[in-house]
Amino acid sequence: MLSFPYVITKTDHIGVILPTGTKLKPMRRKVEFWDCRKHRKEDFHKALAEEDWEDVSQSTNVNDAVNCLERKIMDHLNKCMPTKTVSISSRDPYWMSLLIKSLLKAKYRIARSQKDRLSLINKRISDVICLNRRNFRALVGSRTWWRKTNDISQRNASSSRVTLDNASLTRLNRYFGELCHDDSMSNRRSQLLSDHAEILTEVITNVWNLSLSSHTWPDSWKRANINPLAKVDLPKEDGDFRGINITPVIARTFEKLVYNSQVKSTVEEILSPPQFACRQGGSCTNALLTIQNKVLSFLDRADCKAVRLFSMDFSKAFDSVKHSLLSEKLKNVPLNPYIINWYLNFLKNRKQRVVCNDFCGEWMDVNKGTTQGRVSGPYLFNIFLNDLEVDIDGENALFKYADDSNIIVPVWSDGPDTLTDTVGQFLSWSDDNFLTCNPGKCKELIIRKKGYNDQLDNVYNIPQCKELPILGTIFQDNLKFTTSCAR
Repeated sequence: MLSFPYVITKTDHIGVILPTGTKLKPMRRKVEFWDCRKHRKEDFHKALAEEDWEDVSQSTNVNDAVNCLERKIMDHLNKCMPTKTVSISSRDPYWMSLLIKSLLKAKYRIARSQKDRLSLINKRISDVICLNRRNFRALVGSRTWWRKTNDISQRNASSSRVTLDNASLTRLNRYFGELCHDDSMSNRRSQLLSDHAEILTEVITNVWNLSLSSHTWPDSWKRANINPLAKVDLPKEDGDFRGINITPVIARTFEKLVYNSQVKSTVEEILSPPQFACRQGGSCTNALLTIQNKVLSFLDRADCKAVRLFSMDFSKAFDSVKHSLLSEKLKNVPLNPYIINWYLNFLKNRKQRVVCNDFCGEWMDVNKGTTQGRVSGPYLFNIFLNDLEVDIDGENALFKYADDSNIIVPVWSDGPDTLTDTVGQFLSWSDDNFLTCNPGKCKELIIRKKGYNDQLDNVYNIPQCKELPILGTIFQDNLKFTTSCAR
């Protein structure tokens, strides 16, 4: 039995079945936003300019400095740019915005006898509506326009748009907390920081320098809100969700600055060539071309009869990294000791919670994992994975893109069988580093030369297949790749 409305096509021409006389219920929700009118921004700027930041700059404890900085900013923000609440509906016209809704509420509070005020606010509302209409027409066909069109039509229904009740979110909060286990200035509009950069730059720089010199990461910046992102269209269990960390903008900026100025050049030098993720010059395209070239180079040799291509996948790799092992590997990187100690402190006493819609979970302790969504997460994971090597007679056989690993093993006509030992190197490293291979995603593709039809046995119960998805591209056993994976 069909549920309505029912989308019957996913082309650019949307066909929808609607029973006659059916009126869809509007989706309504309340939205809280800051009053960002010009005079409010000017008041906020003036308050920041007149504030005495001496106690922040002179503080010798980074946590005290950060708490003082955040308190001062939030106090002025709440006073000068108070939040407002308006209701929005799915039936609102395209030009309707939060500002217009706020102006309409203000208009209704003005007495009819005050004609001058009514005239001014009506003109203001009219100007904003005209501006929104012009901006909308200018955006037609743009990425933003298509995103909104797809959301309305469900042409490209996103698997992440899953409705979860409070019970499910509470369970996910415990799940992510246990998965990663062995109030700060919130993520409100980074634009506010850049708008007042001439006032805040020196103060924030002093806090950052204090953090580095004391190799201490502020406690409030170690807390992260988790956005549960569905990995499949119809998630049925907790493992079908990926936890994405949402952290303060000022903290992410600090991470990026430290990495680019103090860490990047050193890490780029020590990373093994087969790692293609999160490094200069690395990309999925380069990884795919390298894998294809390696397979073809083996097949070009007369004594090679086939190539066995393994796709190895770790289960919850980013969330399973042990901090004790990562700490040891960090200490082997030739970085400034202050930076190493700073990163070690960055990993300690972390907390996270699930925040979705109006639900806010309890803070859960985290002592494992390189969090997804943080700036430093992928780079720390690269360092952790850097000593994972698989070779055949001294020649590299492993190609990595973050936690996606691919092993290429040739089948020689009269040479020794090195397959078991090659895959065994990968599994042995996984056991030693407490990462578990996902048996449901590890697969093997056999690419044969014409005329070679010998049966090749499975290795470590890894299933064989005719098509193998690698980094968004499906490889076939005839070396063609035509279909792009839907992720």
